[in-house]
Amino acid sequence: MSIDCGGTSNHADTSTGLAWISDMRFMSQGKSVQVENPNGNLLQFQRRRDFPIDSKKYCYTLNTVERRRYLVRATFQYGSLKSEDTYPKFELYLDATQWATVTIFDASRTYVNEMIIRASSDSVDVCIC
Repeated sequence: MSIDCGGTSNHADTSTGLAWISDMRFMSQGKSVQVENPNGNLLQFQRRRDFPIDSKKYCYTLNTVERRRYLVRATFQYGSLKSEDTYPKFELYLDATQWATVTIFDASRTYVNEMIIRASSDSVDVCIC
C-alpha cells in the first residue's frame, strides 16, 4: 500500500504503475496543501500534509497480520509554499519506537527511510513528530 500524504485522490504513478491512495481515510489531522516542487511531475509530490508545529505525534494506523513481515518505507521530497524559505526536520516513529530523524536540506533530493518489521499485532502506527 502506498499512501499519498496530503493527496486528495487515488492515482497511479505513470512511470511505475504503482497505485497511490490518498491519506484522507487514514489522517484527519493536519491540512493538505499544494506545493511548489522542483520535481513536480509526480502526483505523489504535488501536495503535502502540514501538521501543527508541536511535540505531538501524528500517526497513520495501518492494518497488518500479526507476525507477518512488512517493508515500511517513508519517502519525502521538499515541496515549499511560496512563503517558506526553511527546510523541515522531524522524527519518524514506528509505534512507540523512534525510527529516524529526517532532515531535509536539499530541495532536489528524495529522502527515503526503510525498515523491515514483524507485526506484533493487527496494526502498526507510522508516526511523524
